Amino acid sequence: MLTPTDVADFLEVDSNTARRRANKDSIHAYRWAPRRGRRFKRENVDRFVRHNDFQSG
Repeated sequence: MLTPTDVADFLEVDSNTARRRANKDSIHAYRWAPRRGRRFKRENVDRFVRHNDFQSG
């Protein structure tokens, strides 16, 4: 499972951008215990990149 920071590094964006994408359901995220934030599966991040022609940076 990836943290928002891991996803941000992979996509070359700010970690807040990864969180906003999760809030909009652009990237499926799992809530990880109360107040511990989100976690992402790598395949969900890869699917987001493939289906959205995502440009990093």
